Amino acid sequence: YGISYRELQEMLAERGVNVDHTTIYRWVQRYTNLKMGAYSSHFYC
Repeated sequence: YGISYRELQEMLAERGVNVDHTTIYRWVQRYTNLKMGAYSSHFYC
């Protein structure tokens, strides 16, 4: 099952981390692209 960005926002807020769900979305987009770029260059055939 998946967790929505809003649910993740609520989970973080319960732990004292106040962040907007759009910020979480941007983090996912940014770091997924960085990770995939490093992965694809490492396994280039």
